[in-house]
Amino acid sequence: MKATTMVIVGVLAAPLAIGTALAANLSQQDTKWLQGIHQGSQFVIRISEYEEKNGSSPLARKYAQKMVAQDTYVDSRAKEMAKGQHVNLPNALTTKQQQELSEIKATSGTGLDKLYSSTMLKSEIEFGNKTLEEITHGQSQATKNFATFLLPAINLEANMFQHAVSEMKTPV
Repeated sequence: MKATTMVIVGVLAAPLAIGTALAANLSQQDTKWLQGIHQGSQFVIRISEYEEKNGSSPLARKYAQKMVAQDTYVDSRAKEMAKGQHVNLPNALTTKQQQELSEIKATSGTGLDKLYSSTMLKSEIEFGNKTLEEITHGQSQATKNFATFLLPAINLEANMFQHAVSEMKTPV
């Protein structure tokens, strides 16, 4: 096993060990969660890159920059785990994610900042719930460990976007 350390949102540092000799077959729950991490990270990276380049709020752009870095890291770990488990990761975003990305790209100015921040808040809450489900119902100790590593960061990110939404007076 190799250990990797990451700082999330510049606050959280935790060791993450992802084995290279993991069990060959993941349960449907573990596979679905791992695929969801990948798609979720790809979605966050894409909308955050757009916000970072086109947003008008310095706060939202700062958060977007952090999210690109974090989710690039998370996605690389998910890809590494999927490769070791022989799990195929989807190449495309979900239909819902594609629609949300299109809505974000069709918005500008403060509307973009508000939509980005509220979309991220909803995504973090949803991802936190799915990650908690993986921790409690997953079969693979490796995916459960990864989920346990990610959950505090997801909670911090949800709090970060709750702050942004509150600052921008954005209904969720």
